Amino acid sequence: MVSISRARVTDVPALRKLEQRVWKDAAVMGRYEDGNLVRFVYAFIAREKRKIVGVILGMKTAKGELYV
Repeated sequence: MVSISRARVTDVPALRKLEQRVWKDAAVMGRYEDGNLVRFVYAFIAREKRKIVGVILGMKTAKGELYV
């Protein structure tokens, strides 16, 4: 069963591994964003058997729009 929850700072290393698998070594997220990724962005993760299998990010703009 897949569960969805808000990402935590402790999830960032696993999110990095998922990013590397998906993008084949291309760092999409900058290293400086590690902590900010889950503090200031709407970040939700999908877990299956305690393994992260997906992530969705949403960012609110100055105009109040949400980009996913």
